[in-house]
Amino acid sequence: MTVAAPVIRKTQGESTKIKLSEQDFQFVWRKFLQGPLEEPKTVVAQPEAPPAVKESTPAIELDVKLIGTLVDGQDSRAWLEVRGKQQVLSIGEQVEGHNGSPVLKNVSHQRAVFQIGETMHEVRIATMIPAAGAIDD
Repeated sequence: MTVAAPVIRKTQGESTKIKLSEQDFQFVWRKFLQGPLEEPKTVVAQPEAPPAVKESTPAIELDVKLIGTLVDGQDSRAWLEVRGKQQVLSIGEQVEGHNGSPVLKNVSHQRAVFQIGETMHEVRIATMIPAAGAIDD
């Protein structure tokens, strides 16, 4: 069945009004505006490939005792003790006699940051200041 849509003609300066009825829209109303309901498709998630296993090196613990710091921009220094020997390092220098070759990266008040591989380690000065009145003369 073919239904022709009404034609609106425009004449010089005048428009012709056409009165529409329900019959003019019967062809639209008979159409399904929504398709039949369907069950959603089951999607099975594909397992992700396991992450590439890097051969991990054993974690190296930083065995350094920070004794003092001198903070002066890029000329900052860290005074530390490594295996009973004292060292003074500038930023960018390696700790001698330590596994993993830790590099001094940053020095601030009572704190130094070292890098071993891709891991950063922070060391703080262990202060032992007695409480007021705790020292007997």
